[in-house]
Amino acid sequence: MICPECKGEMKEERTSVTLFREGQPVLFEDVPAWVCVQCGEIWLSAEAARKLDERLAGELKPRRYISMPVVAFAATS
Repeated sequence: MICPECKGEMKEERTSVTLFREGQPVLFEDVPAWVCVQCGEIWLSAEAARKLDERLAGELKPRRYISMPVVAFAATS
């Protein structure tokens, strides 16, 4: 598959995807996706996207919790 962003090669991999539910981030791990080896662009199949939407709308059963740093964009100069 060719990346629509940079025309690089895309490979099937498992990756992490962060979505938001009620303003809170939810990290999904081991998501099957096409990932560009050149620019890192991620593309999901319609089936994978549908499953993520279903999981996000349903009961979440987290395996673990993580904390994340929050950085203001203006601080990155």
